[in-house]
Amino acid sequence: MKQLFFLLAFSFLIFSCENESTDSIDDNTPETPALVLKEMLALNETFGGQDLSYFNTLGQPTSNDVTLSNGNEYTREKFFYNENNHRDSVFIQMGFEARYVVYNYEGNQLTNIVSTSPSTQNANINWDLSYDGNEMYVMRDYIFENETVTSIQKFVFSDETHEKLLYSEFVNTDALPSLKYEYMYDSNSNLIQRTELELNNNTQSLEVVSTIEYSYDGKKNPFKSLPGTNYLVMSNAYLSNTPIFTLNYQSTNNVTSKTRTTDNNVKSWTYEYEYNELDFPINIIDTEYNSTQVGDEPVIYRIYNKTLTYYNN
Repeated sequence: MKQLFFLLAFSFLIFSCENESTDSIDDNTPETPALVLKEMLALNETFGGQDLSYFNTLGQPTSNDVTLSNGNEYTREKFFYNENNHRDSVFIQMGFEARYVVYNYEGNQLTNIVSTSPSTQNANINWDLSYDGNEMYVMRDYIFENETVTSIQKFVFSDETHEKLLYSEFVNTDALPSLKYEYMYDSNSNLIQRTELELNNNTQSLEVVSTIEYSYDGKKNPFKSLPGTNYLVMSNAYLSNTPIFTLNYQSTNNVTSKTRTTDNNVKSWTYEYEYNELDFPINIIDTEYNSTQVGDEPVIYRIYNKTLTYYNN
């Protein structure tokens, strides 16, 4: 379970920097939308408590503060940036597990990530990134109980900007990967489907184990241009329960529904919006439903009521 925790953490650590790793050397000021997000307050209407996410004037996330239903408060994440506006480090608190994550660059290209635990100060997770045209390879060394487990993941993008992911797979010594994710988009660059495939050792073929399908409105997505974010944060990261990371950051428009199908089970999410005069969302009703059998009526699991405020209005 602990290895799975850090395996899922990989996508957050890598792709939360993906936009920053391709910035122009001559222009280190990230592109920002017409309105820059300042705060997002997410109230948990079902279980109580809230999350309050803050952003700087460039639209970069700076922290996420949590108030639990029992009134206890803590900071889940704090983000730090270097003089080039690239993400420098992150402090993450998830339950009893706290970690520091440091990002290293060659020029403006992300080449290494080191994750340490304050309790041990050991560099027990290390990622080395290398690039070959539109492909990116990530070697991950995970140190656990004095043993090192190494894995390699390959990411294939539409071009050398490394912004639009086509598929990713875990590389092994066999001809076929053990796990693969495929991504599809509509004509407006919205992610519309993610397919997960696993290797069947008996048939030696990749088989679909789950799909996630998305639908959208026609309005402006305020998260799209946020430096240091990427839709893969929402798709794969272990921080998927953090409200700031539950929307699709890469797509042009706002997600209105998400449906995950596995075998005969379906899990769904819906998002209802209120917009301002510039077509940016100012309120979101984020509803998550329990998993059900295909064809059964979904039952609400929890509801977040989110309020967004901007610097420019």
